[in-house]
Amino acid sequence: MSNYKTWLANIGWVVLEIVVFTVMSGILLLIFNLLFTQLGWLQPDTSLSENFSRPYRLLLVEYLPLLLIVTFTTYLTHTLIFKFPFSQTGIQSDNILPQFGWGWLIGTSIVTIGFLVLFSFKLIEFRSFNWNAWLLLGFLLFFIVQSAGEEVIMRGFLLPAIEARFGTVVALILSSSVFAIAHYFNPNANWIGITNIFLGGLLMGILFIQFRNIWTPIGLHASWNFIQASFFDFEVSGFDVYSLIQFEETGMDIMTG
Repeated sequence: MSNYKTWLANIGWVVLEIVVFTVMSGILLLIFNLLFTQLGWLQPDTSLSENFSRPYRLLLVEYLPLLLIVTFTTYLTHTLIFKFPFSQTGIQSDNILPQFGWGWLIGTSIVTIGFLVLFSFKLIEFRSFNWNAWLLLGFLLFFIVQSAGEEVIMRGFLLPAIEARFGTVVALILSSSVFAIAHYFNPNANWIGITNIFLGGLLMGILFIQFRNIWTPIGLHASWNFIQASFFDFEVSGFDVYSLIQFEETGMDIMTG
């Protein structure tokens, strides 16, 4: 009976921590959005697909503020309010570049191997090169910041919040499930993509647990998005963005995604 009460109490604490994090992040985001709208930097009627054609604007006006807000709110919630060590979040100043580099290498390798398999079996066909250094750099910076924001939420905040009460395995599965569900409403989402996102969440969670450092999963996440979207011309989260190499998918969707 005592274990059952402890289990229920832990559920309550996890839910409460998530609610506090969500409410505080939402309030701060609302304040920033209102401010940017008043300054004319943010047009609420602009579609996300239009924004994806302007990576620097998307980076500076939306995703960089989001990254700063969720990082601050993670510290506020997990450490100041719920009294857990901030080191649990993996947001550390040590070995940033080596850890990020490992993640980048893993993500690049996975996507490149997948691309080479598709190309070898003639499931995609080369069309042209589209060199634009300004856009290539813009999307590189954008995907790093965008991925960092998602990783702070999913691996920096959510995984440790669950792990502190229910252990590593439960935290890994639940955080990866939330990560997949969060992408369910992306354009053209299907069971193949959602399953892959869940598996990607597992991999990034395992790296986080292994190194206890947020930079490795950020590197993997950022390289996964950048290499597939702005290098090999695959859609990312259902959106088609600038790509250095133009390819056309000619195989079955179950093979090409």
